[in-house]
Amino acid sequence: MQPILPQLRSLNSTEASFLHERLFELVVDLSARQFNQLCSELVGLCRFQKKYYHALITDSPQLIRPFVHLLPRVELQVHLSGNDYDRSQFYRWLEEISTGDLQTLVHDISRLYEEVVENIDCYVVDERICGATDDYHCWKMNLESSASLIALFDHLKSWKRHTSAQS
Repeated sequence: MQPILPQLRSLNSTEASFLHERLFELVVDLSARQFNQLCSELVGLCRFQKKYYHALITDSPQLIRPFVHLLPRVELQVHLSGNDYDRSQFYRWLEEISTGDLQTLVHDISRLYEEVVENIDCYVVDERICGATDDYHCWKMNLESSASLIALFDHLKSWKRHTSAQS
């Protein structure tokens, strides 16, 4: 299945006065499966931000031999199975969020997704490995925590349906 987050990123260039409408149109056109996927991708993005906050990484596996097989790779983990999100909760949230907060959120999602795309499959390294020689090309990921993403993560948890409670 194709990721849906890039469609959400396209809203970043939308004029503020049309942002609610464009997001509504994007979501209403999604099937239930695609909506669940979008929510799962957003949860994965929030977890990515928490996991790799200020992680030291490199994109040069040839420079970190013989450690390359031991080092974790940067990855965006999206768990699709078993997730069922309540779209009506999303619509309620969309009615309540201010235009300014929605703009900030869309910007933060776009910025974070760009970090994912730029750094996927890099290796998480230790300062001792990077400091061993000047040949290593290492950098810290710039994943500043934003209030809008933290709030979104909390909302996403409340949108998730708990099938055992509905039985």
